[in-house]
Amino acid sequence: MRRAAGFTLLELMMAIALFGVVALLVYGAARAGVDTEGRLATNHRRLQSARAMRTLLQDALRNARPAVRPGPPAFTLEPRLSALGEPADRLSFVAAGASPPLTSDADWLVTVEPTPAGLALTAKPLGVRAPTGRRHSSPVSRDSRSACRRLDP
Repeated sequence: MRRAAGFTLLELMMAIALFGVVALLVYGAARAGVDTEGRLATNHRRLQSARAMRTLLQDALRNARPAVRPGPPAFTLEPRLSALGEPADRLSFVAAGASPPLTSDADWLVTVEPTPAGLALTAKPLGVRAPTGRRHSSPVSRDSRSACRRLDP
């Protein structure tokens, strides 16, 4: 008597179990890749925002000067404490804008202060100077580590 062709129940169960193990390994590797990509994208956005904040602050500090109109002195340091009792001083100064978003047609009151989310930079126009024939405008991005706001008069 000949044995029927095909697989035994034990062989089928072993194949299904082996397939399940391989599928779990593939799923785990794919999930790790997706998680890594998400973390890298978040880190890239944070670094890009910090770079933009640094560039904006460098531009404002390079163009710091006394205001054309009488008002606050060139640099003002307001000593403050955070809710935890740590120093949270606020630095304010007047700058002539040179690159976006601080346009060159106005003096800007720039305020830099720490926040729980990071460093906050706020710029408010003080007065419009004579037009230079060139006007810049660009959106300012926000990030959990830094914030930059342009306040219109």
